[in-house]
Amino acid sequence: STQSTWDTHLCTCPSCLRVSGEMSNDRILLHLDLDVFFLQVERRRNPSLCGKPVAIHQHGDLICVSYEARQFGVKKRSLTREALKLCPELTLVPVFEEHGKVSLRIYREASEEVYEIFKRYATTIEKASIDEVFLDLTEECRSRLRALREEYGSDASDYLIQHAVSTFFPGMEGMLGDLSETDQLMLTAAGIANDMRQAVFDKLGFTSAAGIGRNRFLARHAGGIHKPNKQSVILPRNELQIVHNLPVEALPGVGYVLRQAMNQHNCRVASDLLCFSIAELNHKFGCGEKQAIRLHQNIRAQDSNKIEEKGPNKSLISRMSLVPTQTFLQVHKLLSGISTDLSERIYKDGWEYKRRARTLVLGYRIGWKATAGQEYFKSTSMPMYDIPKQDGNTGNTTSTDTHVSNSNSSVRVGSLVDSPKKLAERMLKTALNLFQQHIGTKDTEGKWSVTRLSLTATNFDSLNNVDSMRFFLAPPNPPSSSSSSS
Repeated sequence: STQSTWDTHLCTCPSCLRVSGEMSNDRILLHLDLDVFFLQVERRRNPSLCGKPVAIHQHGDLICVSYEARQFGVKKRSLTREALKLCPELTLVPVFEEHGKVSLRIYREASEEVYEIFKRYATTIEKASIDEVFLDLTEECRSRLRALREEYGSDASDYLIQHAVSTFFPGMEGMLGDLSETDQLMLTAAGIANDMRQAVFDKLGFTSAAGIGRNRFLARHAGGIHKPNKQSVILPRNELQIVHNLPVEALPGVGYVLRQAMNQHNCRVASDLLCFSIAELNHKFGCGEKQAIRLHQNIRAQDSNKIEEKGPNKSLISRMSLVPTQTFLQVHKLLSGISTDLSERIYKDGWEYKRRARTLVLGYRIGWKATAGQEYFKSTSMPMYDIPKQDGNTGNTTSTDTHVSNSNSSVRVGSLVDSPKKLAERMLKTALNLFQQHIGTKDTEGKWSVTRLSLTATNFDSLNNVDSMRFFLAPPNPPSSSSSSS
């Protein structure tokens, strides 16, 4: 099948279409968001779900709702029973599970497939979440625009209007008039965004929405104007008009409490906040200095945050929220699934980033209302493990304690394991020891009730600088514990 016609919407109106003289050192940023991503992944696994009202659920709540279901009033975070009343034909799909727990593995893998396509089009990409990215297309747009000018000469501007606008805006030819340098770059970006979205659809079958603007705030806002499967461009000439008319709750970081505080001061749209300084925004609405600075910029269509490619996560976590669990056998089973899930992610992370975690953290929550929001953490040394080559060749590993000398000192390697399964077994043993030390044992069942468990691998060290043995050489950390709450 082929995708429906791509639509690009210019966020403007005829009264605002006047020529502006900005010549550009402007950045051209793209925000790209995959439509109902978890659902698209599930539909790729089961094509019979396509075209039907469908929702993915977890623990009785909807976490992803198809656009077909939204037409019946079904919303994200609705209860399944309420959703079925609104749409009796709704198909409910449980979120993917693996190792006895909810797993994001198939969604992460699909996200990585999309990311690999994006890398063909831009060099500066920031992965904002599992289903959205920011891209700085400035250099790519300049390069493509130079090529157009070489091919079309003084008619390059007309080409952008006739080609880009006629492709994305049938019947709008001529409305833009003369294009500024920035206008031309942004329409060039629309062509690149179109190519990227089409490539993702052709290869993976996923649709997406895109937004183009001169900063992160504008690009993200543009991307949400026309969804699904569309893209929007905010030109500099009408940035302020668009932003000033936004309801305050549409501004980043403005939730229910902050909106109520703003409404009490009769501030309902972004332009109502222009009279306040950063200090006044912080003092009057209690939003904190960081949020006040952000608001002060955003209501002026500004955003100083740059697009930066993020490195690997500082920690890897696997967790479960539970019905109250009071037996050690249940805890053993749950931690076994968590250990298996985390060990597989650790090995994949080790291959990709050539690093090894040194610390394992057990997180837990006791009870519900009595300690609402409080989670405690106990840490210890991660069991030693080798990261084998991707071809499966693990080299010479050992199952006994070993001492190895390098140029600096003689260090203890510890007991090595060479597979995710073996690491999972050791992590489980370590986690159970922590649980018994700090929470409870089989002999104290009934005196504790666990409602959340997690394991986190953290404190990573690089493997790039080690010798030919290919595994991290480090003195063992003595077992330690610490607790904190959040």
